Amino acid sequence: MSKYWLPWLVGMPAETTTAICSVIFGGVLERFPNLKLFECDVPPHRYLSRIYSDSLVHSEESLNLLLKVLTEDNILLGSDYPFPLGEHIPGKLVEDSKHLAKTTKDKTLGINALKFFGLELKDFIW
Repeated sequence: MSKYWLPWLVGMPAETTTAICSVIFGGVLERFPNLKLFECDVPPHRYLSRIYSDSLVHSEESLNLLLKVLTEDNILLGSDYPFPLGEHIPGKLVEDSKHLAKTTKDKTLGINALKFFGLELKDFIW
């Protein structure tokens, strides 16, 4: 594929177009009317602390990679409900992962969601 420069001639323009369309159709410019977009000089990995993902990755290897890239503070429990692609028992992959520390499991299975939504555990315990 790189022989014909296809990643650059086709891939990059398509990805850029998709990103621009997401900004436009997602209403970002309406919410921020003074926003100006330009090339980003910040390395993308600097934004990883602001990106969250769910734990529904279907394999322990994928979960390990996700934790390595986004850290244990940015992974939330995922179920994919109501779609049939998810785990039959949400969180089972995380719970059954023997190599994960209890703190990592606790964060992934609930604590991170509380932080993400600005909630506190005490509000859910009677």
